[in-house]
Amino acid sequence: MPLIPMSKFNDAFGSAAKTLMSVFGETTPATYMPATGSAQSLNVVVEHDVVGSDQLIMALNSVVIVSWFKADRDLHRRGDKITLSNGKEYRLDKFEHDDGLVISYQVIDV
Repeated sequence: MPLIPMSKFNDAFGSAAKTLMSVFGETTPATYMPATGSAQSLNVVVEHDVVGSDQLIMALNSVVIVSWFKADRDLHRRGDKITLSNGKEYRLDKFEHDDGLVISYQVIDV
């Protein structure tokens, strides 16, 4: 069995991940606006009513999570803004995770 070059595997994996996200999540065109620098278009997944927690007061709450592919935008910072194509604006608030493929933040309304 021939070995597959790693770059071809990465290309196939990235393509498969985008297909999975389009099937299992609703991607939304958006504009990422960093506090400094220029705006960038990318697709995001917005998840509403995700159970979050506040460890300071030991309470559960409902939060909004915005995720995008790391390959589409690697740089991110709390306070940056995401504007959806429908005009809805969110500010990155709490970093959730970066698994090497997808970056996620809890966001707040602007």
